[in-house]
Amino acid sequence: GPRDQELAKAKQLLAEAGYANGLTLDKPILTRNVTRDQDLGVWVAQQLGQIGIKAQTRAMESAALNQVMQSKDFQIRASYSTMTLDDPDIGFRDYRCDDTGNLIGLCDKDYDAKYLAQTGTIDPVKRKEIVLDMQRILAKTNAYVPVFWVAFNVAQWDYVRGWNPVATNKWCYCMIVFDTAWLAK
Repeated sequence: GPRDQELAKAKQLLAEAGYANGLTLDKPILTRNVTRDQDLGVWVAQQLGQIGIKAQTRAMESAALNQVMQSKDFQIRASYSTMTLDDPDIGFRDYRCDDTGNLIGLCDKDYDAKYLAQTGTIDPVKRKEIVLDMQRILAKTNAYVPVFWVAFNVAQWDYVRGWNPVATNKWCYCMIVFDTAWLAK
């Protein structure tokens, strides 16, 4: 909806939750100490500030940040997230109750059951339906809130052969694979 209406609704929800005068987060928004993550953390804090939530940010070296994340001693982490494979088994495993990658402590038995169902479903249409149900469950929890998507655009000369950027599927950290590419010139 229109931004002003969304902000008003968010302020209303905060008031209904007992925070009519806003609130201050107990812990800083965590980021890695790299510029793009730090900038994202500042942006998230600014966005929260528009509805009355005060938050600081704290940039940390990756190893120290990972320790804090594993201990689950945080409220919000702002980070860029990528997947090297476009497969629900990988993208959705961290939200299962007993997964070691479940850093937010989310536990929904219905979600876990759907995860197991989709991973064993061969029919792509049925699997997609199950995965969409999983996404709906996650959306209701607000456990993971994507704030933007990055689209990569690729251009190549007509004499480059044997390279398919979708098939290589190695966009994460620019690990593009050219082992089947060749020049027809």
